[in-house]
Amino acid sequence: MNYSNLLEEGIIKKVLLIFFILCLNVINAQKDTTAQPTTQIDTSSVAESSLADTTKFSMQKSAWGSVLRSAIIPGFGQFYNQSYWKVPLFWGVLGYLGYQWNSNNKSYNTYSDLYKKNLTTDIDPYVLESYYDNR
Repeated sequence: MNYSNLLEEGIIKKVLLIFFILCLNVINAQKDTTAQPTTQIDTSSVAESSLADTTKFSMQKSAWGSVLRSAIIPGFGQFYNQSYWKVPLFWGVLGYLGYQWNSNNKSYNTYSDLYKKNLTTDIDPYVLESYYDNR
């Protein structure tokens, strides 16, 4: 046997060992040790009038109000629903994506200009080497 076959066998053994350990963890994680025995509640002693006195849930804020606010200013619907912690997350992700788009657009324009310049004229070898080194 050559070295690559031995290496592949070693990798396969390691992967199988990791898989086996993970399977044991999943099997062991299924046991519920915190379960308490449920007790039956006698509902015959509860007066029927007390069940009729419960109030129904009514939503305080409009879902469409949240949608319209979010359509006008992204994240404003979350602010309206008092989920304040979601607003900075949304704007942070939006800012990160905007930064990445801007950075990639600048790089694209730089390399596009270099390519067009290379097609029309000869580039100084020193300039070309510096761009290759800075990639």
